[in-house]
Amino acid sequence: MTGAGASHGGTLIAVIRNLYSKASRVLGSPWFRVAGTLVGAAVLFHSVNLSKAISSFAHADIRWGMAAIGLTCLAVAASVLEWGVLVRTLKPATATSQHGLFAWSRLGSQYLQSLFFTQVLPAGVGGDAVRTVEMGKQVGHCRVLATLAGSRMAGMLGMTMWGLAAAVLLREWLGNGILAGIAVMAGVIVLIWTGALSADHLAPHRL
Repeated sequence: MTGAGASHGGTLIAVIRNLYSKASRVLGSPWFRVAGTLVGAAVLFHSVNLSKAISSFAHADIRWGMAAIGLTCLAVAASVLEWGVLVRTLKPATATSQHGLFAWSRLGSQYLQSLFFTQVLPAGVGGDAVRTVEMGKQVGHCRVLATLAGSRMAGMLGMTMWGLAAAVLLREWLGNGILAGIAVMAGVIVLIWTGALSADHLAPHRL
């Protein structure tokens, strides 16, 4: 009876492994990615009122439109640079060429893919999940999550600095209290960001 149970358990494990192997091949195939991209694009276009969008473009000023496109491209390039600087400090966990893994073209491609999934999937975390899964295979998922957290904190620091600049310009209307509060918040964010980036040096690993 024990031998029959062990044989049944081994067969079940073999079936599960076989299904997992087939599912991994299907999910990792280029055709599945193309199909997923098409489905995501269909969902994105379905959520947008195309008629109103086209009519609004017809009355839009081409100069403002080109300026918006230019600022968007600049923001995307800055985001790629911001994340890439953090990622390029990591070392591959596997025997992979570090130059090819951290090439700016590849980092830019992964960021654009994550940007697409951020627009399609709810909650705005789909892009971070894509970058964590793709890059985590080579450098470790926890390290990629750390770079994403550092990138988010850098963005938050940038927004705080813009708020601080606005508070300085409008200090007569806002008052010195709000200006001081924003300055303190900016200082706290700087301390948290620098502490997170230098955590390996401040607190060595003990595991």
